[in-house]
Amino acid sequence: MVRSRRFSGGVRFRTTAFAVFVVGVAMLLGMLVLYLAARASLTGSIKEATASRADAVAAFAANDSLPAVLATGGDVIAAQVLDSSGAVVAQSRGMEGRSGMTDVRPPAGSRTNTTDSSELPDQLEEWLARDVEGPIYLEIVGVETPSGPVTVVAASILDIEDSITTLLGLMALAYPLLLRLVALTVWWVTGLALDPVESMRVEADRITHTDLHRRLPVPASDDEVRRLAETMNEMLGRLETSAEQHYQFVADASHELKSPVAAIRTMLEVARANPGGVDFENLIDDLLHEDLRLEMLVGDLLT
Repeated sequence: MVRSRRFSGGVRFRTTAFAVFVVGVAMLLGMLVLYLAARASLTGSIKEATASRADAVAAFAANDSLPAVLATGGDVIAAQVLDSSGAVVAQSRGMEGRSGMTDVRPPAGSRTNTTDSSELPDQLEEWLARDVEGPIYLEIVGVETPSGPVTVVAASILDIEDSITTLLGLMALAYPLLLRLVALTVWWVTGLALDPVESMRVEADRITHTDLHRRLPVPASDDEVRRLAETMNEMLGRLETSAEQHYQFVADASHELKSPVAAIRTMLEVARANPGGVDFENLIDDLLHEDLRLEMLVGDLLT
């Protein structure tokens, strides 16, 4: 059980931790890119709407067909048409009797834009009787009309913080949930991949020198784990063959060793029992012969 826990807390834990770390970093980078893209997209959308409204008013001015009250709608909160002296020629609802929103006078046929976040938001908040939170974006277009050059000004609020805050809240909520999902998925998949290895380890732990005929379980999947099991079983087969050869050699050697030992003992016992009738020269030759035979057998055994 201790080994199993150490095994599961090793490769499995490190694999899961590494996967969560990599995915976490990738998600953070992705959320940063999404945040920057969303901010740029929202800002760009407001600026495009403001420019479109300014162009529409400029078209009316060029044809000398300005309406009494300029339409706004959408992201545009105010619009004005100013003559070359800065007097207001036309304006949107709520801007009646107000001074010009900007002193910039681009030449006819050209345009400019600016973000004014100092005094203008407070003035517009007072003029329009509504909250104006955030910097004010002005799209300014110079137009040549039958009555002379005029300046078209369209104003929008670059207030995207609520949308960005909502997006950040969603990302902050999704981030830990996705990381937990990744961790659980990798932990589960890694466990499935390591289960055959654990089964092999348990079986290998039971194999001793007395039961080398046992083999490791081979998983059904055609992958590295299966090839490892097959290789280990081939190794066990070689070990079993080697052990059998070793046991056979020991049995044969022990049998062969008994012959010279018994012969030497017999010759010595005979010489001891009848010393007067012993031909010592022949006895020594026979003992040396048996000793040489014994030495050869011992040498083979050690080899």
